[in-house]
Amino acid sequence: MKREIAKHILASVICMVFVLNLIQPVKAQESITEIEYLSDGSYYLTEIQEDSVPSIGLLAANKTRTASATTKYCSASGNTLWYVKVTATFTYNGSTSSCTSASATAGSYSSAWKISGKSASRSGNKGKATATATQYVNSKPASSRTRTVTLTCDKDGNLS
Repeated sequence: MKREIAKHILASVICMVFVLNLIQPVKAQESITEIEYLSDGSYYLTEIQEDSVPSIGLLAANKTRTASATTKYCSASGNTLWYVKVTATFTYNGSTSSCTSASATAGSYSSAWKISGKSASRSGNKGKATATATQYVNSKPASSRTRTVTLTCDKDGNLS
């Protein structure tokens, strides 16, 4: 009888260990912010946002994660004028990492600025989005700015 109870306890412990190995850790979305000030007082504000928790297969060596980086162009008074965003998917395994897809979005928050072009690219472990925004004064183009935002994932899945 005691031997049978011990077998049931051992089987239960083994099952619990197996189930706990299948559970993926859930972590809060990480956000990294960086500011680059320009000589006229305007600035670029870049945020990296993890869009998904890394997926880990039970026997798979590669892990996958999707994230985005958004750069906003802001006036010296703090108004956000326009943005460019890259969304990228990465695979990594502790030895290498690669960007498997990248897409670009861009938009304007100000009627004085219009997005005149955008593109996305990927190379190695980097996803990039580039946008050009044109400022209009009295309905005529007055100036333009081009900005590239780059998202990198290292071999351990760290974003920068």
